[in-house]
Amino acid sequence: MVRYSLRHCHVTEYAHYTTFACHNEPVYLLSRNCTNEYYGAAGPCCKVDDAFNFLVNDNPKLFRQIKYVLHGDDDTYFRPDAVLDWLSHVEKAGVSDFPMVGNSNPGHPEHNKGHWHIKDGTCTEIQACGWFQPLMINHKALEILAHPVSKYAITDTCKKFDMTHDAGLEIFFWIFSFYHIYIPMTNINNGHDGYKKAFNPWLTIVHNIRHSNDDKCRNGDESKWPESLRYNQKVAIGCGDVGTPGPFHERDRLADMYDAYQYFHDHGEDPGFGLPGQHDWYKGNVTVYTATDGTKRVKEILPLNTPYKGTDPVEERILPLLIQLKGYETTVHSKQHDIVHDWFPFTHNDCKIKGIIP
Repeated sequence: MVRYSLRHCHVTEYAHYTTFACHNEPVYLLSRNCTNEYYGAAGPCCKVDDAFNFLVNDNPKLFRQIKYVLHGDDDTYFRPDAVLDWLSHVEKAGVSDFPMVGNSNPGHPEHNKGHWHIKDGTCTEIQACGWFQPLMINHKALEILAHPVSKYAITDTCKKFDMTHDAGLEIFFWIFSFYHIYIPMTNINNGHDGYKKAFNPWLTIVHNIRHSNDDKCRNGDESKWPESLRYNQKVAIGCGDVGTPGPFHERDRLADMYDAYQYFHDHGEDPGFGLPGQHDWYKGNVTVYTATDGTKRVKEILPLNTPYKGTDPVEERILPLLIQLKGYETTVHSKQHDIVHDWFPFTHNDCKIKGIIP
């Protein structure tokens, strides 16, 4: 069905998946190893492995041009102007040499002991920093993951800890000692709210934005649609025209992507990124070096209120709070395995106090 629907696209076969490159559309990736399970290792975790592997290993020319990758489920709305504004401030800060992963959780993950999906008092060396839905990962972090994702390392981690991708990535990124950064002004929207509650003018990302079941057109539900609207479309599959709300849509009960676009088009405001004292940004000192492209990049972020005794040039900059996810380096597993170049799964039995999965 997918191959037929995307028959107008350029097809490329890879070892583990097929891609469909379509004019004025995204590149679609059809996995041969992953399943359609909604949760768990074989479904979402496997698909994240495939997506990262596609970018990093199978498309080096494209990957060289990528600075950041954003990932979200299909009910996540990314507000393009605000997201790009935030990323431009991250880029301006010059911290691209730090392998970064971002989510909607602010604060200091170094204070966290253990993982919320593992019984309290076990695996306490894990510094969990909140679920990764949505997710930002930068070029440097993806470079480090080139070999592991080719071996389905995210899938392994989810399987060993009995988690799906948003929770499993917390442990996976901790294993690699990445730096956590806060994606500001994200509404997780756990209440699946409608137009009036889900949005405000300063948001960057909104989760849980979706159609109601009545709006959907699958599994025979198209019988609910008026005949005149049922196949009024310019796409291969689905009901209705892409720019027209479904006949049963009530935006104040459950907002969808078109409602999100319209709201931010009409009411969106500048969230005010890159200001010290807001959104986990601050004024600090760094040592710098000049990269091959002529930009001055941060070599080391200096501790606040601590005199610097080195010889590298020091600058004052407005910086995002970057917290390295530490603890893996204290494990026996870290001494026995080079996970960057020869992946070997870390399990709950590798914790100092063996993890108990509820």
